[in-house]
Amino acid sequence: MKRLFGFRLKTHYIGEIITYGVAYPTYTLTIWLIYSDLNILGIALAIAFSFFGISGVLLKDLKDISGDRKAGLRTLGVIFIPSKLLYVSCIFLFLYYFVFLNMIILDIVETGMLLLSIPFIWFIKNTFLYFHKKNWNLGYGDFKSIHVMITSTYLSIIILGIGALI
Repeated sequence: MKRLFGFRLKTHYIGEIITYGVAYPTYTLTIWLIYSDLNILGIALAIAFSFFGISGVLLKDLKDISGDRKAGLRTLGVIFIPSKLLYVSCIFLFLYYFVFLNMIILDIVETGMLLLSIPFIWFIKNTFLYFHKKNWNLGYGDFKSIHVMITSTYLSIIILGIGALI
C-alpha cells in the first residue's frame, strides 16, 4: 500500500481519514445488506455511522501523541492540536445526531427514535456548549465533559438498538 499512496495508511493522518472514511460506511452497509435491501434507511445509517466513526478517529491518537511524535508518525494527534481535534470531533458527533433527527422528521424511522434527543441534548449541554464557552481550550478539569461526550454517544447506540426492537 505504501507505493500506492506514498505513505503507510496507518502512520499518516490522511491515511487514517481515508481508511476510516471508507471503512465505516462500507461496514455499515455490508451488515445492512445481510438483512435488508439497499434503501434510504440503510444509506442514512451508513452516513450517520460514518460521522460517528470519524468523530472517534479524531480522538483515538490523543493518548499517544508523544509516542507517535518520537516514532516520526504523522498521525492526527501529532499534526493537529488536541483542542482542534476535540472541536472537529464534536462537529462530527453533532452531524451523527443530525442525521438521525432528520430521519425522524422525514418519517424514515419511527417517532420512538426521538429518545435519541436525550443523549443529544446531554452531549450539547455538557460537552459542546461547555467547550464552546471555553473557546475549545482543554484543561485538567475537563474530564467530566469528555466523559459525557463518550457516555452520551454510547447511550445513543443503546437507544438505537432498543428502538430497533420496539
